[in-house]
Amino acid sequence: MPRKKKPSSRRSFGRIEYRPNSDSPTRVVAAYPTPADAFAQWPGLPKRISRSFPIEQESEALAWLDGEKRRMDAGVWEPPTVREKKAETVGLTFDEYFPTWLEKRRYRGNPLRPGTKYRLRRDYENHIKPAFGGTPMDRVTQAMADKFRDQLRADQPAMRRNVMKLLAEILRSAALPGEDGSEPI
Repeated sequence: MPRKKKPSSRRSFGRIEYRPNSDSPTRVVAAYPTPADAFAQWPGLPKRISRSFPIEQESEALAWLDGEKRRMDAGVWEPPTVREKKAETVGLTFDEYFPTWLEKRRYRGNPLRPGTKYRLRRDYENHIKPAFGGTPMDRVTQAMADKFRDQLRADQPAMRRNVMKLLAEILRSAALPGEDGSEPI
């Protein structure tokens, strides 16, 4: 005899399922179909976006679905993982970004040599950190970079060039999408 299954809640958008089963649920899973136009911008998205909630938070699951629908209707929908990543990087400062950037930095596919890392770290610590260390990276303007360049010693052109190249490369790397397709900082 086939098992009797309680149907999922019918809604105009998305669906609510009770897991492991409707007789003794421990969690609520809210899901909706991924917008068709999203696959071009974020390849590799699943066909359905879902989120699990404890059974006591069924109303939060419904509210989450309603919020996702409103984002789609407004034309500002992004995958939840992209939104979470943006929330993590909002206000990311140079001091927080630089160590990771330096470790992941490659030259022609190879890790940087110790001497190169030392020089870049020294240039950062001596020049960029005092000016931009606590500054959120998304707040740096061209005017700030120009003022910084003008404050570097004019009698040391090699140092000025190296420091400005380092600053430009840090900002350029931060502006590129991540390897996983995530949004830039």
